Amino acid sequence: MEITDAQKEREAIAALRDAESRINHSELIISLLVQAITHFKKHSSNRMKLYLMYNLAEEYVSSKNYDIALNYYNHIVQAYRSENWWLILEAVLPAALK
Repeated sequence: MEITDAQKEREAIAALRDAESRINHSELIISLLVQAITHFKKHSSNRMKLYLMYNLAEEYVSSKNYDIALNYYNHIVQAYRSENWWLILEAVLPAALK
């Protein structure tokens, strides 16, 4: 029985999909976002930090960690409310109220 290139390719693709399915991408994304938030906090870039916190909250929602996501949303909402950023607040509130 001769193995063709198409068979090898299908086997390789199946192996890659299997390996990829075992990686927790959300965990990696969360780790990188936390590092980025720390960086921008250190450099006093509050608005960029809030933007990244919003992305982090969204990632926690997609990984079904709703309590943690809500904590981030609350922090973001309070910051935008205190700075009178009503347009951004209106965009964030629907995600926070899900």
